[in-house]
Amino acid sequence: MRDSVGRTGRFFYSCCVWLALLAAPGLGAFAEDCNRNGVEDDLDLAAETSMDCDGDGVPDECQLSPVAFTSREIGITVSRYPRAIACADIDSDGVLDIITANKDGDTRSMVSVLKNNGSGIFERADFDDAVRASDLDVADFDGDEAKDLLTANYYTIEILWNDGAGSFEERLSVPVERGTRHAAAGDLNGDGLSDIVTTNDRSNRAWVFINTGDRSFSDPVPYSVGSVPSVVRVIDIDNDGDLDVCTVNVGSGTITILDNDGSGGLGSSTTVATGLESPAHLAVADFDLDESADLAVASEENIVILYGGDFTERQVFEANAGELVVADLDGDGDTDLGYSILGNRRVAVLLNVSGNFFSRPVEFAVDIEAGLLAAGDLDDDNDLDLVTAYERHTRVPILWNNDQSGITVESRTIGMGPAPHAMVMEDLNGDGYLDIATGDGLGSSITIFLNDGAGNLRPGGTRTVAAGDYLNSIDGGDFDGDGDIDLVTGAIQDRRMQVFLNNGQARYGSRSLYTTGVRPFMVEVGELTGDEFPEIASANETAGTITVYLNSGNGDGRFGGRRDYRVGRLPVAVAMGDLDGDGDEDVISANRGSRNLSVLMNEGDGSLGAAVNYTVDGTPWYVVTADFDADGDVDLATANQPNRTVGIFYNRGDGTFGEGVTFDSAHGPYSMVAFDLNIDGIPDILTANQSADSVSALINRGDGTFNPAVTYNAGNAPRFVQAGDLDLDGDVDFVAADHDGRTLTLFRNQAPVESRDTHREVICTEIDYYDMSTPSRRGRDLKFVLPSDPSDESRLPPLFQNGRLFDLHQDFLTAVFPDRFPLLGPVEYNRLVGLRETRQYYIGSVTRIASPRGPVYGFSVFTDISESASQMLTIEEVREIYQTLRSVFGLEVLAYVPGTIAAREAAVGWEDPGFPIYLDVEGSSGSYESYTEAVGYGTVRVLTEQAFEEANDNGGLSFRDILILPHAPRDIEGVVAGVITGMLQGPLSHLAIRTARRGSPNAFVEGAGSAFTPLDGILVRLEVSGSEYDVRPASFQEAEKFWEANQIRLGAPPAPDAEFGSLTRLSEFDFTADAAALVGRYGGKGVNMARLQSLMTGEFEQYHEVGFVVPTRYYLEFTRNNRLFSAVEPLRIVTYEEYIEELLGTDRFRSDSEYRFEMLDRLRDHMDDNSTVDAELVRSVAERIGEVFGETADRVRFRSSSNVEDALEFNGAGLYDSTSACAADDLDNDNDGPSRCDPENDNERGVARALRKVWQSVWNFRAFEEREYFGIPQQDVAMGILVSRAYADERANGVIFTGNPSNPLDDRYLVTSQVGDSSVVSPEPGVLAARDLLVVDQGQVLEINRASSSSLLPDGQNVLSEAELRELGNLIWHIESELPIDLGEHDASEVVFDIEYKIESNGDLAVKQVRPFLRNAQLPPSPSFSLQIAANTGACVGFGNSSIQRGALQVLELKSKVRLRQGEHILPSSSLITPMELIDEVRFGPEGRLLQPVGPGMLRASRIENTNGTTRHRFLFDQVFAIDDELRLKLRLFLLEPFTARGPDAVREVLVFNELYVEDTMTLQGEITSVADPDLRRFIDYSSCRYDSLDLWEVSSQLEDGTTVSILEKYRPPSENDEFGPIRLRSADLNIRGQRKRVTSYWKLVYSASRHNTFVRHWVVLDPPVEVEGFDRAVAVFELVAPQLNSQGAVLQEPLGRYLDSDFEEIGRSDVAAYSLELFTDPLPILFQRGDVDLDGSLSITDPINLLIFLFAEGEAPGCLDTGDADDSGDLNITDAVNSLGYLFRGGAPLPAPFLECGVDPTEDELDCESEPVCP
Repeated sequence: MRDSVGRTGRFFYSCCVWLALLAAPGLGAFAEDCNRNGVEDDLDLAAETSMDCDGDGVPDECQLSPVAFTSREIGITVSRYPRAIACADIDSDGVLDIITANKDGDTRSMVSVLKNNGSGIFERADFDDAVRASDLDVADFDGDEAKDLLTANYYTIEILWNDGAGSFEERLSVPVERGTRHAAAGDLNGDGLSDIVTTNDRSNRAWVFINTGDRSFSDPVPYSVGSVPSVVRVIDIDNDGDLDVCTVNVGSGTITILDNDGSGGLGSSTTVATGLESPAHLAVADFDLDESADLAVASEENIVILYGGDFTERQVFEANAGELVVADLDGDGDTDLGYSILGNRRVAVLLNVSGNFFSRPVEFAVDIEAGLLAAGDLDDDNDLDLVTAYERHTRVPILWNNDQSGITVESRTIGMGPAPHAMVMEDLNGDGYLDIATGDGLGSSITIFLNDGAGNLRPGGTRTVAAGDYLNSIDGGDFDGDGDIDLVTGAIQDRRMQVFLNNGQARYGSRSLYTTGVRPFMVEVGELTGDEFPEIASANETAGTITVYLNSGNGDGRFGGRRDYRVGRLPVAVAMGDLDGDGDEDVISANRGSRNLSVLMNEGDGSLGAAVNYTVDGTPWYVVTADFDADGDVDLATANQPNRTVGIFYNRGDGTFGEGVTFDSAHGPYSMVAFDLNIDGIPDILTANQSADSVSALINRGDGTFNPAVTYNAGNAPRFVQAGDLDLDGDVDFVAADHDGRTLTLFRNQAPVESRDTHREVICTEIDYYDMSTPSRRGRDLKFVLPSDPSDESRLPPLFQNGRLFDLHQDFLTAVFPDRFPLLGPVEYNRLVGLRETRQYYIGSVTRIASPRGPVYGFSVFTDISESASQMLTIEEVREIYQTLRSVFGLEVLAYVPGTIAAREAAVGWEDPGFPIYLDVEGSSGSYESYTEAVGYGTVRVLTEQAFEEANDNGGLSFRDILILPHAPRDIEGVVAGVITGMLQGPLSHLAIRTARRGSPNAFVEGAGSAFTPLDGILVRLEVSGSEYDVRPASFQEAEKFWEANQIRLGAPPAPDAEFGSLTRLSEFDFTADAAALVGRYGGKGVNMARLQSLMTGEFEQYHEVGFVVPTRYYLEFTRNNRLFSAVEPLRIVTYEEYIEELLGTDRFRSDSEYRFEMLDRLRDHMDDNSTVDAELVRSVAERIGEVFGETADRVRFRSSSNVEDALEFNGAGLYDSTSACAADDLDNDNDGPSRCDPENDNERGVARALRKVWQSVWNFRAFEEREYFGIPQQDVAMGILVSRAYADERANGVIFTGNPSNPLDDRYLVTSQVGDSSVVSPEPGVLAARDLLVVDQGQVLEINRASSSSLLPDGQNVLSEAELRELGNLIWHIESELPIDLGEHDASEVVFDIEYKIESNGDLAVKQVRPFLRNAQLPPSPSFSLQIAANTGACVGFGNSSIQRGALQVLELKSKVRLRQGEHILPSSSLITPMELIDEVRFGPEGRLLQPVGPGMLRASRIENTNGTTRHRFLFDQVFAIDDELRLKLRLFLLEPFTARGPDAVREVLVFNELYVEDTMTLQGEITSVADPDLRRFIDYSSCRYDSLDLWEVSSQLEDGTTVSILEKYRPPSENDEFGPIRLRSADLNIRGQRKRVTSYWKLVYSASRHNTFVRHWVVLDPPVEVEGFDRAVAVFELVAPQLNSQGAVLQEPLGRYLDSDFEEIGRSDVAAYSLELFTDPLPILFQRGDVDLDGSLSITDPINLLIFLFAEGEAPGCLDTGDADDSGDLNITDAVNSLGYLFRGGAPLPAPFLECGVDPTEDELDCESEPVCP
């Protein structure tokens, strides 16, 4: 399949534009060679040079138009009339601006600069030019990196100098030959400065002005060209690396090419005949991809393409073309050709596909004549937009490419006599089509337009209804309950509302009048009382009130009980919506006088509370309600007319609102509506703009923010707009009421026509995908059926079902293939698709997900994991599914989306899967891992391993090199600009740490060599981020600026102490001394180690280490007492110190890295071989070793401790050398081996040797380079030595960071470990260390995450045990908490500790080193968010993906209830993981057993950057509970929305977690695992325990044996998106052969079904069981099987009643005589008084006595169990009796409500009232 089929980012609308164009009358059909590749289409397809995946005989590339240009703005204007236009970044803000050169007659010209704010909104600035401007170009003429402007002005050329901010107050005027109309800029002589070329149509010459570099130009040099030269282009025509000059000559019909001689001279010329008469426009580009320049030239009749070489090959297109633009407009990598069509309001694009132009252009309308044309990405969405202008208009229209801000519409105007002011769109005559009723704003009538069913407001369909004067507003509702729409209007001068009742045929009888306050500006219909009869309200402008009339509710359509409510000043609009989620609608008014909103909450009976006001940033003229941010609650939007904005007020979830956010609406909105215009499931906004004669659409980005307004021309002064699907094509159309024009403007939304195909075998284009898919919460879903064995020809081929026709895969298979699948019951269906052992087909869906990088087509697959997690897809199965889909699905990017948590966790661990995986945030398929996220500039050097080693060993690497290596070296000697390796490095390798410390980009990239080879030797900019890298060529000036800006200068280290000479024990350090002085005396490592030992007291005494430090004084003496030959004067002998000073003063040493390497190597060699160490010092150190360590015959370690390491700003990791020493070798009075400490070593390992080894490492090349990079004075460096014990026999070693060094949000301890003494910081190539992540709090390890294992161990083995990790965590917590550190100017979040440790062979833990480490990233803005959990909020295991196909016993055993912890919980975003408690209790199993937590809960934070500059913060809470000694239940609560912030400021900061949230949004999942069996994994889904918002349904059945059953359930009949539930059983009433049983306990009611609530079964557990005559065992469970039909009505499951014992074994069964599922009307709630057990109306001693008799003496149960629940715990026990007695006789607290009066139990529990209490 060709790449062009699957290009990302394409809107399906664009395909429709192209297909519609081809089908338009008069355009004809495709030519036989539609793609113009020289091969007829049928031959193309036969040879497979083109593909035809949909089999229609037309190459696929000819049916795709990847461009869809739409207009957005009406009124971008410039000064005077534009004669030239260009796009460039004028103000250096990274986004393109628009520049026009404008002429007004022949007297004056201006340049207009339209500065872009980044989203396509422009601010204009005008600057003086000369006269008669006719051409424009943009270039940096003065070398200040700001774009200057060049204009041609007939008599002069003008250079306008940019001040760097996009202002042009200075200009240079250069006189030229009269008749100079065109000019262009380019660097002709290669000096880095732009020169100028002009053409003169009077002298037939081109003139060259060479830039002299001082804002002046040389005298011009003329060159002859053709007759009447016009446009001039400066471009490399002959591909020789310099710029040539090309002119089109109108008079001679030719093109002249002036060849550059390389120095700016235009020596030879070539004339090319165009074959056109009077060609006036020219463009140059490589159209045919042959790496040579082609020419495009246009006249008023044709466009000719002249292909490079000798330009004899040509291609002609008929076109009346104006200006030409060459650019990659469709983003496919080749150059397209755009042009304006003269004398026509259209712009055309000739699309290029792989070097061949389409046979026809695609045309796009603009609202003025098209003339000038330019291209650029004006809205920063990575595609090119077009901007046009015309010399007789000051407007500058823009055509936006693939504009996500708008929709494609077709408009028409409908005339009418009255002046339509307000409008309502409803089905007025009951025919199923939306009609329109308008009110006359100047007269006294209502005009009705009836819809003919095709969206036409049919002629003769208008009707007029007499009404009051000046109908300012109108609305509709079914006031009398007869099923049709009645009308209400506001008559602004009559101070009344008028109600017109509909007779069912859109004929309205007499009106009823209802008085209001003064000037009822707007009326609104809404349901306030809950009786399903709507109320009416008016906003009374002058009165400052809202008037509400309540519907009588008896079906007569009358209203009474007028109520007036005070609101803000001058209310002009009123709206209704359920703001607080309590089930009734509240009221909002928009008050233009007080510039605020008034919110009045409904008190439940239609009466309203006092107004709460919210200030509007503007003057609101309208208000609407909708859930704009998709968080499940109702938000508010205002139309702020004078401010030209729309305001959004986001609901906090409780009916209160934060500060409003405004969005530019382009024009002043008079009114607005909220509808989903682009079919993405999220409401958008339409505004009617009275003053601009337009309608604006603001498309919702999906998060409650909006794209820039797209404006559509309407009639004269539209005041109102309404929307709905007028033509029943599945999308929203809209109508504007043009008040002053007395017209309606109808806008039809142009979405594709829905397909009626049952399925397709191939998806080629986005139109195919749209035809078969349906909207879903994630985007759009396309369901598929794939054979599990594609090679089995007996099975169906891959199929994509039409989701509009078939919601269910099961229905699709049985309906379309009845012979193959006559009946599919749940078991058969599950065997067919769900279980690996019997599966014949995979079923699933492909979802179009809007990702930050464009659309992703994510496929997920259903598997039955209800019994075993082993049924999850393997990597091999997913790969096979991907390959099958890839063969029949042509859109990109296709990726696997795991459908469950377990599948997601499995997919994260797959390495190199062979297919993309999408995990919502940017995932990785194992081909990339970043180590340092940073930007660097340097020259790419692709090196083999051998070449790298040679360069590394010889100083052949520079800080300006970016290394591309096939391996992961242990270290790099020098400083480089960046590193990319083809092998994983390990995050704590010296290489990774050093690049992180330097801020140099570093990453692993699979196939790095081949990826970077094309850039080898090229100066580039490399950026490494968390999910990808970006590389591009860079200029030297750009790189040099970066290097200079990023030069680090740490300054001098602490001065070494030349006097102090004591060999100081670690325990003898005086920490009262100055800290810097201590470092200067002992070095950083020694000081840190001494500080560490001072902490090892008490329980940490066991970790105490001994040692001492050789101070820096002895290094200084060593460098001053040893001598060698001078590096500058070879015959002179100098000290080491003088030698170093000589080198530092040598230019060659500073500039030549290889020479620097050689000289330092020489110095170290001399130190090693020829230096002497003071013998007294050697003996003192040897004796000190014996004193400190108690033995001289054991090896000790000499470790570097310079004054420039282990510091916060410079840790020096891996720069210096350490070595071992044997003191006994110095005390044995001989120089002969073997070593006394190691008899196997033939040589002595004395103290002098060790001192030299460490001291000479000061001048390691890598150490020198690192210090130089950080600006540390080299002459100030000195070396102390820490002498510590050597670890002779270590079982493991490693490094711990007390936080992720690269991610300041991750505070987990990062433990890297390796077996034995294998290095973790400098591993052998290919060796990977183990990584464990610890969550530690107060020394307790709360969580251990085994991130990766050691490659040196077999699978399943760990370097460190869990006990060792817990010991480490406790010790490191102590060190981190107690070790002092000077943060300087840094925040504590920027610093972690780097700690090296050992595990010795006896299991002892030892800390070898500790140093502070400065993270290479600062903590990002981290706002806090709030989770507010309402009282009694909980969740219960319900029907979900993990429960399908489970039997009743399993469902019963897995029942569970979770109660969440009430109150406000702060969710911090500053840490990835935070311990937190959100769960109060968990009950589990059929008895509701209380579970105990295994550990604390964990809140895990993540963040996603939005394209609009905001950040979405997401949280996941999890906690583990013990079911028993073996089984564990892990709960995961996903808090994904609505937390949004802009930088540090929260935009959406509160989530109200209440029953409504639990019902609609909550995701709480449980996973059951086994301590003993790691393969055991079961999943359960939690949902609402109550489902208050759902209707109550009754399942009623009568069995043929006489048993009756009534089951009440909260239920919503499933839609296409409800695969599982929602459902909750409430009660069951059974009469089994005369024995009545009522069951209300959640734990005793069981529901099970297949997907989409099909094949339903109910079980009722009877406790105690019931003895039934004729059965040999008691009935413990009753099962009711529901009937199931397929889409054709065939019976798939017969209804049945079954009697089961306690083991769920069948005792007996009966057929069902009657079965029904109907809505149930809840009876009135039962009222009772708490404590009144005997129901006598009062609380007395008899009540607790009766309760105790019931509880302990088998007494009669209370008639209402709720009365005995004195503590409202939901259970009856002795505590209830005690509480009642305490209140009666000991002055105890009153009992919970309802107490001492009748009332309803406020708490849902399992207690019930069997008989009606004596209570009113």
